[in-house]
Amino acid sequence: MAQDVRLFVNVYAKTFEQKERMCLWLERFYRMFPHTTCVFEILEHHLGNVELAAWTDLKREFPLIELAQDDFGIGEQDLIRFLEVKPDWLKLDSSWMTTLSRHPESVSLLQAIVDWAGAEGIKLIAEGIETSEQSYFYSSIGIEYEQGYFWSVPQREAVLSAIP
Repeated sequence: MAQDVRLFVNVYAKTFEQKERMCLWLERFYRMFPHTTCVFEILEHHLGNVELAAWTDLKREFPLIELAQDDFGIGEQDLIRFLEVKPDWLKLDSSWMTTLSRHPESVSLLQAIVDWAGAEGIKLIAEGIETSEQSYFYSSIGIEYEQGYFWSVPQREAVLSAIP
């Protein structure tokens, strides 16, 4: 069985409007990594709308690509962006852990997000996992994917440096 490999790449929402450039980059990417899913993370600091027609065209041409909303929970328009974009992935910002420790009642809000995302087929990633306790907590409420220093330190090698 082939390993399910994904590469997450941060991009601005407006990036998808540059269809020729995106197609060129993706063609080169898939020549080098033909079985890798490229997940584009929409940066939280850039609240521009994703041009959904452009995204749909790219998705039709490159069916392995996916979309993620990065750092969900820190932007003032997160819910609006989330509903408009309907990403494949939702990355929960590490600030959720601080909020949960200060406001234990917020667990019910997070659980509602987990349940709703599951019903919509959206995968969740908890960011900033640094301890086994944090990992256990997120898995206990149904979050299957995690990233953070608990799992690995950032890798120094630039795997994609060969892609212009």
